[in-house]
Amino acid sequence: MYNFLIENYRGIFKADIKINEGKPTLICGNNYSGKTSIAQAVASVLSGTPVIGSDWKKNELKQVVNSLHKSGGVKLVNPACDISWPKGIVVGDHLNVSGYSLGTVSLLDLTAKERVKAIIDFLKEEPTKEMLEEKLKLNKISGLVKIDDLWNNIKGVGWDKLHSLAKEKGAKIKGQWEQVTSENFGIEKCQGWVPAEWESDLEKADEESLLKAVEEAEKKVEHSVAHIAVSEHERKQFEIKASTVGEKEKMMNEKKEAVDLHRERKDAIEEQIKKIPNTEKHGNSQKCPKCGELLMVSGDGKIVKSPTMLTEETKNKIKSDMENATKRLDVIVKEYNQALSDYTVCKKNYEDAVEAKERLEKSSSAPETQIEGVKSQAVKARTRLMAWRQKKKADELTETLGNNMKLQLILSPDGLRKEVLSKALNSFNQMLYNVCTIGKWKQVLIAEDMSITYGGRSLKFCSGSEQFLTRVTLQIAMADRIVIIDAADILDRKGRNGLFTVLVKMNISSLVCMTALTRDEIPPVGKIGGTAYWIEDSCSAEVNA
Repeated sequence: MYNFLIENYRGIFKADIKINEGKPTLICGNNYSGKTSIAQAVASVLSGTPVIGSDWKKNELKQVVNSLHKSGGVKLVNPACDISWPKGIVVGDHLNVSGYSLGTVSLLDLTAKERVKAIIDFLKEEPTKEMLEEKLKLNKISGLVKIDDLWNNIKGVGWDKLHSLAKEKGAKIKGQWEQVTSENFGIEKCQGWVPAEWESDLEKADEESLLKAVEEAEKKVEHSVAHIAVSEHERKQFEIKASTVGEKEKMMNEKKEAVDLHRERKDAIEEQIKKIPNTEKHGNSQKCPKCGELLMVSGDGKIVKSPTMLTEETKNKIKSDMENATKRLDVIVKEYNQALSDYTVCKKNYEDAVEAKERLEKSSSAPETQIEGVKSQAVKARTRLMAWRQKKKADELTETLGNNMKLQLILSPDGLRKEVLSKALNSFNQMLYNVCTIGKWKQVLIAEDMSITYGGRSLKFCSGSEQFLTRVTLQIAMADRIVIIDAADILDRKGRNGLFTVLVKMNISSLVCMTALTRDEIPPVGKIGGTAYWIEDSCSAEVNA
């Protein structure tokens, strides 16, 4: 018999609950009377954990203490185990009953992968070393993995940890592949990947022949360079002249600017002279015989209008202007010719410096020009070798990754363990069948893909009571000495009778909670050897039912 003493836990002030071996104990009461509080307190002490809800936080445990008190607790009399709140201290030897049996965890709340692991752990159906070795052979990786080491690692850290390590190794291999190829990894991309410089004939090449081609090409480059030389004296002369290109260019440009300036001044004076009338050659102004206007001949020989007749004084002034302009022109012409001469010298010096630079460049680049062919051959030889090595390394990593992915699949919950589970699943479904048959419920079934159905239908299309029966069926099938079933009032009388029939015939100790308006509504569990309690005013009272 299990005896539980509960004080100041959530909605319960005090409760003394007994559960007989292989018999049901029924907890009844109105809504909010504390039935679920009793179920949780009992589940805590049976599992040895003060935190029942998956979303509970330890710093929130003070909220499980009845609001009228500062502390609360639950005690399992035999074997002795106590849990006190709000500190959540566990003292004594708890029974370590599983959450699946206590109803705090259900296969329905797990993903397909989590269900695989849960059922494997429950059935204790683990693959054998011989099964693993055969699987490695079928995947053609037995020669790459030492079965003894692998099996010892599985026994040491477990399937899931080893699967996680294999995934981490796979991620590193992908990173190495990306480093080698300088491309983002892709499953399809890595199959048949080739470098951009790849040539089809490299498929049949080997590293030795490619290395030999590189050595021969580099020797040709060295040989060609050795036959090209420039006189050291000539090179120094070229370097001296070439170093003055900038300076010579600047001087040349300055001289050219001076030439342009003197040309402009010369042109301006010449233009001025052209406009001075030529009195000596063409005489005085004359009237036009046709129009009668005064006309005269300008310095450039053109006939222009003359506002007045030229006096002797005007003629003398024109003559003086011409003489002065001519003198200035003579001076400017001399300056212009000197500037032009200076520019010509500077230009020649600049051209000599440029020529020296070009000859120096030509002499220094001569090896590049003359050995361009052999250099390009050497570059190509090295490129082919690098491409061959790059592809070889990428192919090795692709093969290694492929083997790693095969091993990942074998170690994964969906791998060898699921294959073993598939065989064991029949026995588990048989257990579910037995529960449903005894309770006269529709069949609860777990398919190969880990989906769960009730009466052949997905649970999302089932009623609340059908979903409840599915959850209870899975719970009873995974029962560990005792089960706790809350909110059983969702079932009608037929459903409840089926539930108690299952619990009694399967000899399962149980705590069942359900809502009842009065004590008269408590199902007569006493007829099947069970015990009933009525919860009122936050306290429990055993009743005859």
